[in-house]
Amino acid sequence: MRLFNTLLVIFFLFVNTGVYGQKIIDDRLISVKKQDYFQANQQITYEELNTILLQSENPEIRLNLETADKNRKISEKLSYLGGFALGFSMGYGLGGLIFGDGFDFEPISAISAASFLTLSIPFSRKAKKNTVGAITIYNEGIVQ
Repeated sequence: MRLFNTLLVIFFLFVNTGVYGQKIIDDRLISVKKQDYFQANQQITYEELNTILLQSENPEIRLNLETADKNRKISEKLSYLGGFALGFSMGYGLGGLIFGDGFDFEPISAISAASFLTLSIPFSRKAKKNTVGAITIYNEGIVQ
């Protein structure tokens, strides 16, 4: 019985090693973890990602990247505008408090700032979705 158990363990070790030994990992594959992009276990920037993806010359990848870039630029502009409006209104209010005029905070500018920041979120999500779509198409082209 002891010999049987030993042979059984050895058999499963060989089978298990054979299954994992055939797993092919390509260094060209790109993975996404939260907001970071990785290739060959090294983090790459968004510009490097665009360069890598555009080298494949796939029209679907190019379309996804162009859409992602447009959405990303709109999101950035709305975020900058919202951040400026919020910072300006808070600075204006704190300046009045410091220089003796009292805290003169205008809620309408804070509301407009919040609306700009809120409007940037869907564009950012669309940009991320299109970028991940382009990466998926790129990875599928490599695996085939």
